[in-house]
Amino acid sequence: MAGKSKPGNKVKSGASGGSALKTAMSAQNSQAARIRIPQTIGLPGQVANNAGGYSFHLPLEQEWMRYLIIGSKSDNGSYYQCGGAIATTISRCIMAAVSSAATCAHLIRDIVDVSVKGRAPKQEMTMMSLAASIVFPPDNACKAQALAAVGQVCRIPTHLFMLVQYIRDLSQDKAKPGKGFGKGVRRALTEYYTSRGGLELAVLVTKYKNREGWTHEDLISLLHINPAEMKDDGGRLVLEWIMKKDKPERKVAANPAKGIVATTLPAKMERTEFLKRLAAIPTPDRETGVAQESKGFMRTISSAIGSVMGGGAAALSKVSSTTPPSRRLDVMFEVIHPDSPMSGSLKLMIQDTEQLQNLRQTFIDIGIGTSFVFRYNGAIISSTKSLRDISYDPSKKIYLCAGVEPEVAAPLALPAPEPEETPKKIDEDPLISTARFLKALVELAKTG
Repeated sequence: MAGKSKPGNKVKSGASGGSALKTAMSAQNSQAARIRIPQTIGLPGQVANNAGGYSFHLPLEQEWMRYLIIGSKSDNGSYYQCGGAIATTISRCIMAAVSSAATCAHLIRDIVDVSVKGRAPKQEMTMMSLAASIVFPPDNACKAQALAAVGQVCRIPTHLFMLVQYIRDLSQDKAKPGKGFGKGVRRALTEYYTSRGGLELAVLVTKYKNREGWTHEDLISLLHINPAEMKDDGGRLVLEWIMKKDKPERKVAANPAKGIVATTLPAKMERTEFLKRLAAIPTPDRETGVAQESKGFMRTISSAIGSVMGGGAAALSKVSSTTPPSRRLDVMFEVIHPDSPMSGSLKLMIQDTEQLQNLRQTFIDIGIGTSFVFRYNGAIISSTKSLRDISYDPSKKIYLCAGVEPEVAAPLALPAPEPEETPKKIDEDPLISTARFLKALVELAKTG
């Protein structure tokens, strides 16, 4: 009958039965027995893993290094965990690391090492871990160390905006929620702008206009950057380029409860005035000193690019003087050597840059002789010449005649010219180089 076992059958115990556990414990003294233990039975020192088995516990340092380099696929998850579970595990690991001064300092050093050496394909985990070190530091020393790492880790505005967003989000989880923009954070983020020259900053704010829902205008408005703190006049020009905007005329409705009287605010043409001042800045060409305003659009663009990449407008105007590539030509040779057993025409295909003396062994092998000279247009030509040197015409022949080629006197050795002193690169005024770049952007915007 169903549900009853026969007297002769023995019921197998489960994996968690006493006999299985006793087998696992006794396996400590036998390596062969240890191999036969199923993965579902944990050995001393092991913990349950997400695959349904047991493994040894991963040290905290190795765990956060794994997350910094590999990261997490929070949307798709893994084979054994969903995305949310992985994100929770990572968060617990990072929060456990920043809870102690020793582990927090170690974590920050690893963050800088992974980011600077390019060991991680993505920077999300790096920025999230650095933000956690800034928002939840165990002491002031760790927070100062984390803020000092911002300049090394945030190399482009994408990293900067990502870090700012993580700081804002994590600050909402503190016992006293805030925005995360304390004095130290503002100083570290401000230094990203003030430590760069005008031209470098102009390239960065142009290439990375907005990322992660942030723009440079948004961040600078929160930081309240003082133009006097910028590195040079070019940096102050870029700061105005970002912040100056035209505002149309606005009407303010009356609100007697707040004492506001209906009025009309005049329009502010700050952007227009800035562009006029930008156009008034003289930006001579770097090589010729010709005023930039007299050049065309492409001249302006090339000069601006040259300010960043090297070269400039003069580099575009230089005509390439490289030697044209060699060609293979069909050459007709006429053998008129009296001592040669063969005569007549011979057709060979050779490079027009190859010296004729390279063909001597070929002619000797086919039995023409060892003493012959090359004649072209009725004159003996040196075997050191090439077809290109003698301006060879494919409709004519080169004759192989009897004779001995006269020795060519070696050219007199001229004294080696004294090496010219490399002219020192003159640093251009940051204001002029930055203005040239911004003018190029204005011209580019006009083309649509």
